[in-house]
Amino acid sequence: GSNIKVIVTCFGPFGGMPSNPTLSIVLQSSPNVTDLLNSSALPCTHETYELPVSAAGVDTAMSSIFESIKTHEGPVIIIHCGVDGSQESDGHFKLERVGFNEKEFRIPDNEGYQPRNETIDASVGDRSAWFGSMCGGENTPENPQSEDAASPLLDACVSKLHSKGWAGYAVPSNSAGRFVCNYALFTSLHRAKELNETRNKNVHAMFLHVPSFELIGEEVQVRFLRDLVVACVAEVGALGPKEEVYSGPPKKE
Repeated sequence: GSNIKVIVTCFGPFGGMPSNPTLSIVLQSSPNVTDLLNSSALPCTHETYELPVSAAGVDTAMSSIFESIKTHEGPVIIIHCGVDGSQESDGHFKLERVGFNEKEFRIPDNEGYQPRNETIDASVGDRSAWFGSMCGGENTPENPQSEDAASPLLDACVSKLHSKGWAGYAVPSNSAGRFVCNYALFTSLHRAKELNETRNKNVHAMFLHVPSFELIGEEVQVRFLRDLVVACVAEVGALGPKEEVYSGPPKKE
């Protein structure tokens, strides 16, 4: 087989929120995405994790996740999921094209850390430097790129999802914020790039921002994330017609 490994991460509550929808859809809902992957016909292995909502906690978790990736032969797809609390009217699933080299935490993280206007990794460049998702480009003074073109693979996944019923739901986004979500995406993309270049790996990292369950309900979110996994595996590997099956959103009554 293609030996694809899929890693899906979520976050717990932060900033006074009693819960986080990503924790539910990945690990707690009935059924959740872990359940659906366990029972799916997809030719891939999968792991699901809850990341701490702190820069230090993300660093520790990423070290362990990427240690395990080093020994995996075959493509790896990492889908980080976080909640976008800024959406108030019509909810969307935002697929983030870029991770920025900037820490500008609007509130302290869960360990009380609140950097302002800092780079995540000065060796990459200044705060305007970024990496494109899913082995996209990078933007540094030596290698200027356009954010809209930062992730052709992610754009292909969005197009595929649009064709499977998710056109009103899924949108590409060029800003994952500057809090722990972006910190996780940038860190993951940076580590993936290093493995891909130094060890000839094929690691694709990306980030999905979901709205609250008030804006898009729990069942719909579970179905979308499952379909996103299918679309990513189809883009990165090869799926037969019996394997590439989408559920789409629930039919409107």
